[in-house]
Amino acid sequence: AKPENYGKAAIPLEAFREHVAREIAEHNARPGRKAQACNGRSFDETFEASLADPATIISWPSKAQRSLWLLAAEKVSAQKGSGEIHFFGNRYWSRELNEHAGQKMVVRFDPERLQDAIQVYSLDDRLIATAPCVAATGFDDADAARTHARDRSAHQKAQAEQLRLARKMSAADLARLYGSGEKAAAPEPMPPAVKRIARGGASRPVAEPDDDFETNFSAGLRALKAQRDAEADILPFTPRRHEDG
Repeated sequence: AKPENYGKAAIPLEAFREHVAREIAEHNARPGRKAQACNGRSFDETFEASLADPATIISWPSKAQRSLWLLAAEKVSAQKGSGEIHFFGNRYWSRELNEHAGQKMVVRFDPERLQDAIQVYSLDDRLIATAPCVAATGFDDADAARTHARDRSAHQKAQAEQLRLARKMSAADLARLYGSGEKAAAPEPMPPAVKRIARGGASRPVAEPDDDFETNFSAGLRALKAQRDAEADILPFTPRRHEDG
């Protein structure tokens, strides 16, 4: 679980190297060391005094030993036929590798400069050749190459898992998941809702009339009223009964 501010205080790699070099130099130059060999001197002064002592036997590293400084090692197989070495997408070759075609060997390289020449050793640690990069078609940094390889492996695993799940699902499940590709039929229009209202004192609601019905109904009421007014002028006839029965 990384903190929320992870990476925010990071500095460039070159600045970090310069900082470490300054601190080491200051550490070695600091006087007052209490070790028996130092006797109050700094580490630098003690080292210089030991080199100046005639009794000191100095062993200097050979060229083969110096070639191993700060180099990483990987076991590889030379290509059959030419003896060419394929490493992190780059190709390396020298004439001496022809005699070791198809054999396993150890390459020593600078992880930050993969496209520089590499040192090729046998499995019993004998230097075979220094092979230059004849085709810089891959990575120049080991960390970038490994990160790419991890990402590629994770992508392949994800694709394989997706394929396994797709094969496990039935055709009907896949059709529901991805769709059949056919256009769905348009739904049939729904009839409009009919509003019901109560009129007068009627207990049963009736359908709300439209505009034409209202017009016709009003005209009918007017005609009925006119007919009733005309009939009001007629005197009603009431027959009388004879007194003698």
